[in-house]
Amino acid sequence: MLDFTARQAYRTTANYGFSLIELLVVLTLIGIIASAAVPSYSAYAISGRQASAMAQLNKISIALEQYYMRHHSYETTLEQINIPDSDSWFDYSISNHDRYSYQIQANPRQPHRLPLAFSLDQLGRQHHRKARSSSWLNGWP
Repeated sequence: MLDFTARQAYRTTANYGFSLIELLVVLTLIGIIASAAVPSYSAYAISGRQASAMAQLNKISIALEQYYMRHHSYETTLEQINIPDSDSWFDYSISNHDRYSYQIQANPRQPHRLPLAFSLDQLGRQHHRKARSSSWLNGWP
């Protein structure tokens, strides 16, 4: 049997680190988990931004209806109803067909990152279309 000092010396000389193989296995597992998580997060972020755009369209619609109740016609610009015409991901616009109808549009600023554009009309009908090039963003075809 070893005396106390010999056991203590044996413990201090032992290697408590990781081997290269163990480190590579752990890094490989982390890479596999990350490769599965990143696309899932991207889809979640896109759907969150699209839900935010629809919420903004509903907010604009409520403001337009309040304006209509006071003035008996729909407003043509977002500035007069105190709503910004863009955020970091979407540009918003109103197109009036006449005094009694409107269509609000949410067009993505980066169509390659956010694939859908949205619209909402005075009857509450929601539409979405695939976002196209910047020349298409001036209006709905």
